[in-house]
Amino acid sequence: MPDRTGSLPLDEQPPQLRNFLARSANDNRRSICSPHSVGGRRVTPQLDARAFSSISTLRHAVASLDGHYDRGVNPTVRNLLEPLGPHASALGAAVLAIPFLSPVSLGPVTAPASMLIVLFGLQLLRRSSGKPLPTRLLAVPLPAAVKGVLAAVLTRVDRVMSRFSRPRLNLLVDGRRGRMICGFGVICGALLLAIPIPLLPLTNTVPSFAILCFGLGLTERDGLMTLTGFVSLASGVALFAAFGTGVFVLAGELIRGLLGIVFG
Repeated sequence: MPDRTGSLPLDEQPPQLRNFLARSANDNRRSICSPHSVGGRRVTPQLDARAFSSISTLRHAVASLDGHYDRGVNPTVRNLLEPLGPHASALGAAVLAIPFLSPVSLGPVTAPASMLIVLFGLQLLRRSSGKPLPTRLLAVPLPAAVKGVLAAVLTRVDRVMSRFSRPRLNLLVDGRRGRMICGFGVICGALLLAIPIPLLPLTNTVPSFAILCFGLGLTERDGLMTLTGFVSLASGVALFAAFGTGVFVLAGELIRGLLGIVFG
């Protein structure tokens, strides 16, 4: 009769075979991760950089909300953020920025979302990792419609990220410095997003895209995406400056015309 021990789980294998398999796994791990010589040069193999995908993690976190809806209970913000672990602040800011990527300005609706994004940014600036939001905000329920929109948008974003994003320019995204850079960029983008200009197009799109770049750049360890976030911030500042200058000039001409009518 053929031996079927190879089809058993590891913890059910005979002790001798279990020890042999454990030693073999350790030897393989050392051979994969240890430096070796190629063409006379010492080379250290790199692990797969896409082993962690922030968007895929977000998609799984959103999909996990279905269990709550199936029980007839609305999940909360805490249920969405908990599966994200130490990336909750950066990815939470990115999630909140996604609805505002539309070129149509949403006006005063951006104010409360901007304040939440600022809280995420402040958490990134802190030395110790804690709750990404206050307890009261973590208890806010998430309607099923929100989950559907997030799932659809994240599918598209994941398709783009898998093509273009990869670890690079690690100086901008690694360690404490990376969190500080990302937190500063997220807060600046949120402050731009909070400026209430309901009719001018792209006033929501540019800062929300910057926030998305900072959040995903940190979690994907993509420094080029972080640089793109700074470029987007600069573009947003230029856009608002041009709008403010135009309003100032237009107001001056209007006042001058009214004075001309009144005083002849």
